[in-house]
Amino acid sequence: MQSVGCVVNCCLSQKPARLEASVAKLMGLYMKRINAVCLTAVGLGCMLGSAWASVATIVAVEMTEQAPQSWQVAVSVLHDDSGWEHYADKWRVLDPQGRVLAERVLLHPHVEEQPFTRSLDSVVIPETIGVVYIEVHDTQSAWASQRVELDLSQAKQATVKWEMPK
Repeated sequence: MQSVGCVVNCCLSQKPARLEASVAKLMGLYMKRINAVCLTAVGLGCMLGSAWASVATIVAVEMTEQAPQSWQVAVSVLHDDSGWEHYADKWRVLDPQGRVLAERVLLHPHVEEQPFTRSLDSVVIPETIGVVYIEVHDTQSAWASQRVELDLSQAKQATVKWEMPK
């Protein structure tokens, strides 16, 4: 395949009939490259779109202290559940060292309910822990990289909330 520069140089030294053929050839080279770039961009867009849709995302968390060291945790999850083969299947609460304090298993897909909220009662969080993290999991992508941090010292009337920025 000739380079574009070679075709341009050849065009400058040719008669009008041959110049027209050289310009057509040059346009053909450009069109092939443009089509290749467009197809690559569309392919990447499809791949990124499907990857984004398949990763579970936490959109809100509400934690309410029910008693000393006992919390109710409600987590809202957004995921493109497609059925039993691919759905958001659990979320968990971690301490700052990464130890699991609680895990909520989601027993079925939520294809028609997005986002959805599920809670877990009586989550024991020792008073010495001031910050917890929430993570979400799905059946194909494993644990999402998103990790929501909640500072329990910021609880107002025994409740601390977090929402995904809009």
